[in-house]
Amino acid sequence: MKSDSPVKKHHFWILFGLAPLFTLIGACTMTSNVGGKIEEKEGGIKTALDALNKKNNPKPKSLIAEAEREFAKVGTKKEELHKFNWERQRALYTWPAGSPNKLKPIEKLNLKFGDPLPNTEGEFDEFREPAVYLNEYSSLRGKDIKKDAKGTGMADLVAPTQFLGGWQARLRYVSEWKEGAIDPNEIWLAMEDLWVQRSLLSAVRAVNDDSAAFRRAKREEPRPEDRDKLVPRTYAVDTTYDDRGNKIDASGRIVPTPDDEKTKAVFRSRTWAVELEVVTEGNARRLAGKLVNLTDKLQLLGNGNTMKLNVWFSKAPTAQPMEFKIGGEYLAGFGAIKRENGADVLANEAAVVPLPDHVIPVALQGADFQIARVEQVFDARTVPIKRIDGLALGYLDSRSAAAALKQPEFIKDPPADPNAGTGTGTGMIEMGPMGPGLGPIGPPGVLGPGTEPGAGPGGAQATGRTYGGPITNKQLLEATKKRYLDLTKEVRRMPVALVLVVDQSYIQDVLLAFSNSPLRFQITQLSWTRFRGALAGVAATSGGTGQSGEFEISRGSFGFSGGADPDDRRPIGGSSLGPIGPGGIGPGGIGPGPIGPGPGMGPPGMGPGYDSGQSQGGAVSESQITSGLVELSIYGIVSLYEKYVDPKEAEAAAKEKEKEKEKGQNPPVPADPKGGKMRRRARR
Repeated sequence: MKSDSPVKKHHFWILFGLAPLFTLIGACTMTSNVGGKIEEKEGGIKTALDALNKKNNPKPKSLIAEAEREFAKVGTKKEELHKFNWERQRALYTWPAGSPNKLKPIEKLNLKFGDPLPNTEGEFDEFREPAVYLNEYSSLRGKDIKKDAKGTGMADLVAPTQFLGGWQARLRYVSEWKEGAIDPNEIWLAMEDLWVQRSLLSAVRAVNDDSAAFRRAKREEPRPEDRDKLVPRTYAVDTTYDDRGNKIDASGRIVPTPDDEKTKAVFRSRTWAVELEVVTEGNARRLAGKLVNLTDKLQLLGNGNTMKLNVWFSKAPTAQPMEFKIGGEYLAGFGAIKRENGADVLANEAAVVPLPDHVIPVALQGADFQIARVEQVFDARTVPIKRIDGLALGYLDSRSAAAALKQPEFIKDPPADPNAGTGTGTGMIEMGPMGPGLGPIGPPGVLGPGTEPGAGPGGAQATGRTYGGPITNKQLLEATKKRYLDLTKEVRRMPVALVLVVDQSYIQDVLLAFSNSPLRFQITQLSWTRFRGALAGVAATSGGTGQSGEFEISRGSFGFSGGADPDDRRPIGGSSLGPIGPGGIGPGGIGPGPIGPGPGMGPPGMGPGYDSGQSQGGAVSESQITSGLVELSIYGIVSLYEKYVDPKEAEAAAKEKEKEKEKGQNPPVPADPKGGKMRRRARR
């Protein structure tokens, strides 16, 4: 039967119309696939070409091997630095010598900071004994101090440098160990405070010792055109002698001292030159000589108008020195001239007036008799670093003021009590940064009295109140455990701050001494200002006479403006020198400024207040005595390295510990250094 459906009737034309459409769709799809394949092939070709281009300059195998060795070396550098710095510092971490049978043996255990401490024989209670822990700070206390006694503690060894208010007000120490069991964490913190403060004071002592030492020298002859003129004598270090006074030849070998150089010698320090000669008088030998001021400013001879030198007449290590006293109040600066007996003479040098105690004791005249070594004995007037006004641990400078201090990882804080009140509830005495009632350290605007830390330009900021002076062991743990700016498994970095009253010419020496400290002291901020206070033991005296008026070392008219206020002649912080040049230290910190005489000063080399010899000599005023002093504030970071353990040993110890843990055993307690059996003691 014939169908009447229009689709069937016209299917040819319908299919004929759809065929071009499907053909177009197929063509587009084929074109897209082919284009993608082409791009993929082109990308592969480009990658291959780039790889080939990189190999146009191939490296030899030897260079590649060398590079691999360097990479390996860089990878171990951190470990090498850790080991080097630990070995450099480990000698600092000593335990109190006053407990030779209990605490001192802990050094041999070679413990890591924070490790368990032995306490089977009452080791912790040793810290309560005054002759043990406190002796590390000072062995001189109370009524037991004898006249001219010399202590052995860290505060004693920096003498005659003073502490403002005494060392008890400047150094942080535990004055009272509360009853009950002592926490080992308290001991670790107390010992770390001791180690750091002792190292900082060692840098102060190093400056004083270096300044007191004299080297063998020789007087330089004036130029031919100056031989008939009044020209100051100059002295150069004699390189034919070493630091210990031994005569050496060109190859550096020690040779015998010539006879004519045994009894006549010249020595110099950075401040003085002294010409010494042994003079025979009958059956006795007497030491005579001449003293010369090598600096460009007035120099005081010492308390009691007396300079004291220790002179050794033997190079033996056990030889004892003779105290050689030189009388007089002061000597003028290098190049100053005075009138004496109607003639101009050099005012920066003077002959040593003979004294009865200049006779050399027979006991010092051994077989190797010779003038071997000279050292100055400083007092409160002559020591370069006059006073320590502040020493703070955990004290942040301005740049790191916003940082939060961290505590040792072995100290775990107890969980917070949700029922506790909002008050502090510590019951602790609030103290200023440098002790009870003493307030912040330093000069105004640096860490000045009467201001909070950080007030004024150049001031340091503090995140909280730090403790200085006497505290209890409980206060030490609670208030000072957060003390590190940074903390890693290799090193603990502690911020510190110091304020020193120092002769301006020794600023660079102070900074160098701290930079050379085994603590790897990094100076982060410093500033200085003119010292306007008073120092104990350096009061002005009348001029011209020695001890008890027995002799007079300097006579005639001196070229000084006696009694004038140095503030009228030099800027703040100034001495005979103006601000130190670029890269040096200027007022308020590091800054530019030419080296040379300050405003109002005379020509270079004429000494402070030089006035062409027109002013008459007289008493040196206290303002002249302290005119070259500055208050130097130093902020820095000390790096305390953890005990270094060889990686192989650490890996073996970790495996052993893991085995013990699997067996259910507790970690071993540190062995008794005396070899005895460990006894556990009931805690009180």
